[in-house]
Amino acid sequence: MSKADHFVADITQKAILEYQGKVLVTSGDGEWWELPGGRLHWNEKPIDGLKREMQEELTITVEPLSILGVATFISSSGNSHFGVFYLCAPVTDINQIKINDGEVVDMRWIVESEVDDLNAWPQYKEVLHKFFRSRA
Repeated sequence: MSKADHFVADITQKAILEYQGKVLVTSGDGEWWELPGGRLHWNEKPIDGLKREMQEELTITVEPLSILGVATFISSSGNSHFGVFYLCAPVTDINQIKINDGEVVDMRWIVESEVDDLNAWPQYKEVLHKFFRSRA
């Protein structure tokens, strides 16, 4: 097997943040929904990257508690991604969330019955269902 046969991808960390039985989803373009978070910077620890992304996108501090899942996918840009999905607890008051217009254009809190109707990658939907099933 050659190097070209190996999956090479951006590493992205995503937060599953629950509040009153709902999970926060965000949109960077007003069309696609995803979990908040982003790509890992060079030589950055994954948890530090997730905390940085949450601060940049939503001006909040979170504490990652556990890894809920991992997935690979190719986005609409054609980029390959390896995603790590963390269950997170808010450190900052959840009511202090403010979207950073340069990063996020919309956000909303969803319940499980809304997951399948999201315009989102199947991998996001799978981890959201896994999360909600773990709470049942």
